[in-house]
Amino acid sequence: MVAVEHHDDQFVLAVRSLLKVGSMSTKEIVTAIDTDMNFSYQMTRNRLEELVDSGILAKQYRGREAIYSLQR
Repeated sequence: MVAVEHHDDQFVLAVRSLLKVGSMSTKEIVTAIDTDMNFSYQMTRNRLEELVDSGILAKQYRGREAIYSLQR
């Protein structure tokens, strides 16, 4: 369980770092996370949704594309 929590912490730090410069689409985040952490699209998408649910990220839509940003 500790390893999973550590991985989750790394994910949150990576996403916060990415979104400091502004909002990004799911695809853009997935590409960056896959390169850094070798997460699949589904794993990244699920964790992004968890961060939205916990209030860390905000989610908007541009057409059908989800766009994430840091919650202000």
